[in-house]
Parts: sequence; C-alpha cells; structure tokens
Amino acid sequence: MMTLFNTICMTFMVALADYFKLAGNMDHVIVGTIMYLVPGVAITNCVRDMLNSDVLSGTVRMVECLFIGLAIAIGVYFTLYLYTRGSVI
Repeated sequence: MMTLFNTICMTFMVALADYFKLAGNMDHVIVGTIMYLVPGVAITNCVRDMLNSDVLSGTVRMVECLFIGLAIAIGVYFTLYLYTRGSVI
C-alpha cells in the first residue's frame, strides 16, 4: 500500500513539473523516479532462494516482488490517466 502511495505522489510531482514546463521529457523523469521503488534486492534474494532449493521462500519473495511491481504500475497509470484527462491539475 505504501508503494502505491509513493508512486502516486512521485508521478503527481512529475506531472506538476511537466505542467509548469520544468521537466524536459516526462517519460524519462518518471522512470528515474520509480527506479527507487523497484525491489532489486528482493528479486535477487528470490533467485538466490530458488537456486538454493528453498522453493517456498523463493516463491513468497517472487509474489511480493510481483505485487510491488503491480502497485508501481497502478500508481503510475492512475496518476497519468488523471493528468491526461485534465482532472488533477
């Protein structure tokens, strides 16, 4: 839930910067801001657990990473949808 809120806040700030013409390329700025939310260590631990034959722990970590990725995607989509429709700013 916190990842979804963070993504919405970050994307809203990028949309605000784009509205005031402070951002050069909105796509690059969004990718740069959400890279901090991508669960790189959790994905690495998931692969390590799977390779060490700890399938249950690896699967749980993989599902957690998928939910985090889904929250990031929903947050960006929701904010950009509202921004392009003119509802946010």
